Amino acid sequence: MKSKLSGALALIVICLVLLNGCKEPDSNTTASIVLVPKWGNSDFALNTLYPNTAGDSLRFSKMKLFLSEISLIKSDGSKELIKDIAYFNMTQSDPTILSATSSIFPPGDYTGISFNCGITDAQNNTDPTQVSCPNPLCADNEMYWGATLKYTYTKIEGNVKRFGSSLFSIFIYHVGLSANRRTISLQKPLTFTKDANNQLKIDLDIRKILDGNDPLNMATDYNTQTTDNYPLATRFADNIATAFSIE
Repeated sequence: MKSKLSGALALIVICLVLLNGCKEPDSNTTASIVLVPKWGNSDFALNTLYPNTAGDSLRFSKMKLFLSEISLIKSDGSKELIKDIAYFNMTQSDPTILSATSSIFPPGDYTGISFNCGITDAQNNTDPTQVSCPNPLCADNEMYWGATLKYTYTKIEGNVKRFGSSLFSIFIYHVGLSANRRTISLQKPLTFTKDANNQLKIDLDIRKILDGNDPLNMATDYNTQTTDNYPLATRFADNIATAFSIE
């Protein structure tokens, strides 16, 4: 009898160990991914005048962009994908969209984030008529160029009153194509807690895009829709890659 009891207890222990080993990992954490536009150290808003280094005054009417493959970086350098694509938007006519909800991911400590400014080639091949809002690639977001060029990655528009002038002229930056997608990695310790109101805040300093290490001359570098001015589109893409940080 003792032998049978011991055998039964051993079998129970083995079953408990196996059940514990097969238990799904605790991964019910989400986060709000928030884009925080800035102009240098100032909050960014539409229809507000901002000075650049050259003494020009700029005001913005539109800011739209895609981020894709938003991932958290683990201590071993591997990545945890938390959002495949996010669309952020500030315009004068549409509701402002500066937040997206992540997928479910494991809670814990991470060393930073990685993402693309722009979308992947697979995402770029999406037919906008086949997806409906709130899908970021839906036609209502007006980010689709057509079957040849496909999606715009970033749109920034506004007006500039150049130094010494009393008149405003337009600036337009519509940048897309695979060559202008940029992958950004930002290092900073981050902790996400199970069942908490986690936030991942990504700052975008728009001043660094137009008035950073490679400042755009608003007299000559004021318009690109990518294919009509490849060099300017490339400079824009290089500049925006330096403009992100995390809080």
